[in-house]
Amino acid sequence: MTQQGYAFIGLTALVAGLAAILVFAFLFLPIIIVVVYSFNAGRHVTELLGFSTKWYGEAWSDRFLIEALKHSLTIATITAILATVLGTASALAMDRLGSRVRWLFELLTYVAIIVPGIVIGIATLIFMAGIVAIPNEYFEAARIDGASGWKILRQITIPLSKGATATVIILSLIGGLRSFDIIWATTGGGPGFTSDVIASVIYKQYQAGFYGLSTAGNVVLFLLVTVIMVPLSYFLNRKPVEL
Repeated sequence: MTQQGYAFIGLTALVAGLAAILVFAFLFLPIIIVVVYSFNAGRHVTELLGFSTKWYGEAWSDRFLIEALKHSLTIATITAILATVLGTASALAMDRLGSRVRWLFELLTYVAIIVPGIVIGIATLIFMAGIVAIPNEYFEAARIDGASGWKILRQITIPLSKGATATVIILSLIGGLRSFDIIWATTGGGPGFTSDVIASVIYKQYQAGFYGLSTAGNVVLFLLVTVIMVPLSYFLNRKPVEL
């Protein structure tokens, strides 16, 4: 290889390294800044008054934040159940009907990608991908053995779609816990704080100038999502499927 070739490879590696650093900085630097300011004793971002954990104490004693947390957990649970049940039913219906509703599946794909918050559409896409990935030999062997449609669904389709089910449950729970846009656009968390979720309370605190409290709330939300999702992901994926 010529000297120019080595120089080009070195330049490419340098550019790729700088791009990776910028991407990681873009993704993680805001999180680091939020965590740092959540331990700042000052109320405002311009007041660096030393290390303090008082905002976490206030966050856990804030009755509006605790009530909003209950609302977020309720929304996340309902969202996960609806996304799993309706997403599975929609995917099975589309798979059964085939090309006659291909246009509808394509339309659903575009809607799920373009419009945020369409959980059922995204769940349907994930379940469709899981069903398509199942080898057709399993279904053919089951039909030869005289298995009914219900038995094929219960013993082949659902067990072998376990990965898709786990993905839908986890994404739905995360989306439910982070729900904000629909609540804020429809009710603004009102009347009063009755329909607030944890993200809308954090936003209201930031608007009111309680920057330390709002950043502590963000960290609490991040830790809550992590504490719920990590063991749940392990539980949903721990046991291999046996046919």
